[in-house]
Amino acid sequence: MSHANVNRESGLVFINNVYSELVKILREAAHNNVPAKAKKFKMFWWCQELDVLKEKSLRDIIWKEAGRPRSGSIFKAY
Repeated sequence: MSHANVNRESGLVFINNVYSELVKILREAAHNNVPAKAKKFKMFWWCQELDVLKEKSLRDIIWKEAGRPRSGSIFKAY
């Protein structure tokens, strides 16, 4: 095996290890911080402020997907 192939293989192993560790850390963080309940469980941590932010986010997405219009009903909603 050539030196370049060894370096490539070592690099791939390193990247895969870093990726696996990152996924593990993110899953652990989610497990420790995000409430996990049944799908129909009322979101006790949700509040009016989050409703407002969600609505604004959806308007932003619709506006961007429409090509960021500067007039019309989508612009007015935005």
